[in-house]
Amino acid sequence: MTTERTGELWRVFVATERDAPEPATVRTMGASLFNLAVERASVTVDGAFVVTVLDGQTLCTVNGLSVAKASAHEDWSAADSALAAMGGAGMDVLVARATRVWRLSCEREDRLGRRAAAIVAGVLAQCELGPALLPDGSKLVGIRGVRQWLDRLA
Repeated sequence: MTTERTGELWRVFVATERDAPEPATVRTMGASLFNLAVERASVTVDGAFVVTVLDGQTLCTVNGLSVAKASAHEDWSAADSALAAMGGAGMDVLVARATRVWRLSCEREDRLGRRAAAIVAGVLAQCELGPALLPDGSKLVGIRGVRQWLDRLA
């Protein structure tokens, strides 16, 4: 299973060797952070994973792909550019310790799809204590930055 880059791409930089988030942690954090049903639906052996988000009556599927740092030069270059633009802001330490990037996108390209991908990025950033790169590549953020991005989307 390969993850096509459709819609906006979020990247979460994590310091783990796991190819996917822990399902129980994702469910707990999704409920506590966003009052939503967030659940990992499946994982495959090639680093791809799926997270489902139930937002009201709408179910969205967010596709994830786990890539080791050695194979993710484009992602680290994007993070470095964002760090330079924002002056580090403490995110430089988190990016430096990261060993993988989890790329997230949603097949839906509407507001609900963008919201679902952002929510999953926020949940994973909080679960793994790793920064999320905004889709436009301008800034690395934690849960607060994801919430601000969601507020602007509303």
